[in-house]
Amino acid sequence: MAVRVFSLAAWLWLLVQQLPAEDFGWLASVLAVSAVCSLVAPLGIPYLFFADAHSSIRNGKRWSEALGVLIVTGPLLAILGALLLDRWLGGVVSLHVTIAFMVVEVLIASLVQSAGLWGHSIGHIGIAAGLPAALTIARAVAAGLCMTLLGNADMMLESYLLIHVVVGALVAFAMLIWVTRSVALEWRPTFPLISTFIAAWRYAVMGGAALASSELDKPLMVRVMGLHQAGHYAMAYRVCSALAMPATALAATMLPRWGAAVAQRDVVRLKRSFIAALLAVAAIGIVLIVLLYTFLAIYPPGSFGLYPDAWPWMQGLAGLVVLIGLRQVAATALIAVGLPLVRALLDIGSLAILAAVAFLTYPALSIGGVMFGCLLAEACAAIIMALFFFLALDELRSVGSSSDV
Repeated sequence: MAVRVFSLAAWLWLLVQQLPAEDFGWLASVLAVSAVCSLVAPLGIPYLFFADAHSSIRNGKRWSEALGVLIVTGPLLAILGALLLDRWLGGVVSLHVTIAFMVVEVLIASLVQSAGLWGHSIGHIGIAAGLPAALTIARAVAAGLCMTLLGNADMMLESYLLIHVVVGALVAFAMLIWVTRSVALEWRPTFPLISTFIAAWRYAVMGGAALASSELDKPLMVRVMGLHQAGHYAMAYRVCSALAMPATALAATMLPRWGAAVAQRDVVRLKRSFIAALLAVAAIGIVLIVLLYTFLAIYPPGSFGLYPDAWPWMQGLAGLVVLIGLRQVAATALIAVGLPLVRALLDIGSLAILAAVAFLTYPALSIGGVMFGCLLAEACAAIIMALFFFLALDELRSVGSSSDV
């Protein structure tokens, strides 16, 4: 986790040294849509790895089915996303460059995510944590190479896109070879069975909605405020979400435990563990917020080559460090109790809240209205998800009582 945080910080810092806020706002929007496409591309099949973790044969078949789907749907989703973004953002770079970048990015990210979930399902922490960290490191390396080789040359954004996909592809290829050799996975794509689609589609909806709520705010802000302010917003949001990574990691580690507690109908242990996770996330988040405010108070706007206009954004969005963490814990708990579609609806609902508040309040309140919308959307999602979790606990308790009788 520390490696991912530091490499993400390095990537962010290196990019803002080279790209104006407008270009960074465009790049953040493209990467956001690519992230959603990459998670949806395997149509939720990687989430079935957890159910089949006890059988290496069935898990291997799931892996082949995931490959068969994502190599077809990945490019299709990427092309569709590129076409929509070209109309939404305008022609910052040429359409064919955007399409090529997104196709490669979606395939790389989708393969790495699928392999990471497979490693997580079998308890191979090196795979589960190492693959996402490797991609983050690759981005930082790409940004560093761009700065070293090109300086402040013209067409910097296009040059970075090329270096980004080349370095990312090389790193992903090397990591996936390591994974397949160490755990004997086969690169043999197969067409999924209908039963696989039926079992997996809910998780595709859940994953797509979860990333949509945390990523599609970037292109949304382009329409609300324009590319310049959207770039400042994207930088500040990246900082706050990076500080929330410990909470995200904690939520991921709790999923197997909560799943086991649900299987055993141990409502008391599940409830106590959930509340303890919320308290831990809140406490850690508050400490990180204090550190962030201290940093912003000590160093004047524009320090370290960061965008000066991003300082108010970081101050206003600092509360996201706690709220994102609480939401991640509650969202993970909903998966444990078998409510992925409820989570998906709440995720989309939070994005709708942000969009409504931002569009309605920005003309009168400027960036303050957008900040309020971000905090409100995260808070509403976290609270309602927690309420649904407690309702699910009551139902689980009643089912357990009736079965005992």
